[in-house]
Amino acid sequence: MAGVAPAFAQGRVEVGGFVGFSLNDGVDSDLILAGDGNIYDTIEPKDSAIYGFTVGFLVGEGAEVGFRWAQAPTTLQATGRMTEKSAT
Repeated sequence: MAGVAPAFAQGRVEVGGFVGFSLNDGVDSDLILAGDGNIYDTIEPKDSAIYGFTVGFLVGEGAEVGFRWAQAPTTLQATGRMTEKSAT
């Protein structure tokens, strides 16, 4: 994930935004027979862009309380033996 320096910093409040890319990994399991009749053994989110913003309030020398919102629009991908399905 790449970051951006605070876009606004005045007094006791800091506001910043960020944009980057997220490399995601899923989980493997034993083979599972799903309701659609296919057999799956892995589910993972696809890699995607990530973006968001932060707001911080300075509460003392070297201390800050903040909020971060981030969005990574992606889809889940289930794979297995001879199958592959994506869901949004």
